[in-house]
Formats: sequence, structure tokens, C-alpha cells
Amino acid sequence: MSAAIITLLVLLSACLLLLFVFFIQKQEKWYKRYPNNETIDNKTQILEKRLNELTSNYQKLLDKKLSTNQALIDFLKLKNYKYEFDKNLANLKARQIILDTIDNNVYKVINETSTASIRIDEQIKPKIIGTKGKHIDFFKKITKTDIKIEQKTPFVTISSSNSVRRHLAICIFKHMVKSNAFDIKAIENIYKKEAKIQIKSFEKIGKDYIVNKLQLFDINPKLYEYVGRLQYRTSYSQNVLGHCYECALLAEKMAKQLGLDPYIAKMCAFFHDLGKSIDQEDGSYNHVNVGTQIANKCHLPNIVINVIRNHHSKYAKDPYVVLTKIADTISAGISGARTINQEIYAKAKLIEDICINNKFVYDAKTIKGNNFVNVIITKNYNYQSKDEVLEQQLIEELTKNSELKNLKISFTFQ
Repeated sequence: MSAAIITLLVLLSACLLLLFVFFIQKQEKWYKRYPNNETIDNKTQILEKRLNELTSNYQKLLDKKLSTNQALIDFLKLKNYKYEFDKNLANLKARQIILDTIDNNVYKVINETSTASIRIDEQIKPKIIGTKGKHIDFFKKITKTDIKIEQKTPFVTISSSNSVRRHLAICIFKHMVKSNAFDIKAIENIYKKEAKIQIKSFEKIGKDYIVNKLQLFDINPKLYEYVGRLQYRTSYSQNVLGHCYECALLAEKMAKQLGLDPYIAKMCAFFHDLGKSIDQEDGSYNHVNVGTQIANKCHLPNIVINVIRNHHSKYAKDPYVVLTKIADTISAGISGARTINQEIYAKAKLIEDICINNKFVYDAKTIKGNNFVNVIITKNYNYQSKDEVLEQQLIEELTKNSELKNLKISFTFQ
């Protein structure tokens, strides 16, 4: 073989190698340029096509009998691309699973936290609506909630993301039905009566927590209503009044251990989320600023006002601010540390034990909410029937226990 032919083959091999390296780099850049509107399946098909092309090109290079070292380098590049391919494909599928989960459960979550259904007699539906919808429109306007009369079922659904308003609207509606009064004047009068009753209810709840449960004295009675409103507020599904009460108990115990004033620690921690008692419809709403304003208005001690103002500060140095932050974190983040919800945790454990006793259930885990429990059921490998059948069996077994009758229970099967 002449020197010219050998030189030509070497140059050809070098060119092929350069093309291969260039192709690898193009794939890495391409992966970052997915069109946002492509489906997961389309992206998967494109990725697999690119990987097959790359593998095919790599095989062609091997057929040219490259040196062992060069073949090893090319193999490592291909392996790295395969790793990135698998990693990104897994991310795409995981993202789709999360989106599907949210899509399948979002209605249920919204329904549980913002709506209430009331059974009514079919005959009163026209009275509720009124001529040209005047009665129902006025109800919506005065309560600032939405009301829907179900056409095929004997229910009325009242909805609002504001739990205080929703509760008031429910009381007004029940009063209307009981007194058979649905005209505009009657709705207006009932609204005034129920609003006064609700405020008294807030004051009673607030006083019970402040005076009886926590034994905080010399507190301005105007604070009773604000504290009572927290009973109807939630933060990340946690009841705010229960959270504040729990923080107070935790801060009090820690203060005793640290030689700080337990009474002051308890007071600071209890009022730290006071601002969440006010409606949250204004875009500029900030519960820290609102809480500080209420505390000043009701003449809480300066040390408490300072805690309300700084309980989300990253650089707090005041010991009572630090204690409140620690108690806040424990209550919000560690379910097992909660003292106020021990009853529901005990019920959740009871539910798990009952479910596991079923011969078709391998394991059962609960997700606890304020007034409901979702049970994640792992079925035995030999269970062949529909999930609905097993769910009915479990419901029958659970409802036999008197402690679980009033608890909302749902199931997720896997």
C-alpha cells in the first residue's frame, strides 16, 4: 500500500472522529432547546431517536478499526450521553406524574377547604332563587360568597375561600330555611342578627383561650374577637388558633428550662400570628404588619409587639423572638410534636391497624389533616378485584368503631 493511500485513510479517520465529537456536542446543546408545548411522549421519542443515531454512528466509527484508546474515549462519551439521557427522561416522567397528581386531586382539596353543602327540600328552591334571581343575587352580595343550587340533587353549595364569611353565610342560610324567610328584607335582617351572634362567638372562643386555657390576664378584651377569628383561619391546612396555642405551650416549657420568664414567652408565642385574623383580600396584605397594628391598638406590651414584628426575621437576637421562632417551627413542621392534635393522631393509628388486619392489605399509612384522614393502602400482590370493592370493605370495618364515625376518611390505593 502506497504512502499516499495510508495518509488518506488516516485523514479520513480523523475527519470521522471530529464529526463524531461535533455530533456529541450538538446533542448536549439540543437537549436544552425543548419546545415548551411538546408532550412528554414526543420528547421521549425524540430522545430515543437521537440516542439510536448516536449509537449507530459510534458503531460505524468502530468498524473503521480505530485504536483501542480512541474507541475507549468514544465509548465513555457515549456512556455519558446515555446517563444524561436517562436522567433527563426520568425528570420528564417525574414532572408528568406530579402534574397528573395535582390535576387529579386539586378539586378535592379545594372542595374540602372552601365549600359546604346543605341539604334542602326541593320545594323551597324557587323561593331561594326569587323572581329573576333577586333573592339569590342579594344573598351573594351581602355575604360576599357564592351559592349554587344543585339541579339534580337536594343540596345547596356555599363556597368562599374566606372561611369566616363562609361560616357566616352557612348560619344565615340555615336561619332562612328554618324561618322560611327568603325575601331581601328578611335576608338583610337575618344577616345583621347572625353577624352579631358570630362576633359574640369569636369573643367567647378568644376569651376561653386567653383567660381559661392560657391564664393570660390584664389582656384588653378587644383582643378576644381577633383571637376567636383565628379558629376559622388556616395556614398550609393547619388551624391557626390551634397552632398559636401550641406555640404558647412550647415556648412556656422552653422558657422554664432556659431561665426566661415563662409567662412572657407564652404570651409572645400565642399572639405571634395575630395578624392572620384579618381578611386577606388586599394584595398588600402582610400578617406581620397587620398583627403589629392590632397589638398597638389593643395595647399589648412592647415585648410582645416586638415578637410579632420580628418572628420571621432571619437575624433576631431577642430571646423571646428566638423562642417564638423555634416553637413556630416545631408546631408547623413536626406533626409528632403537636399536643393539641393527639386525638386525631391516635385515630390515625387505629385506622392503620384496622386496615392492616384486612387480608388483602399489605400495608397502610395515613396522611392526617385537621378533620380528615387519607389512608394510603398497599394491596397484597394476589388481590385481583377493583379498588372500590376493597374500599367498601374497609369502610364497613372502620365504621364499626365508634371513635371513627365522625371522621372523614378517604383512600388511595397502590
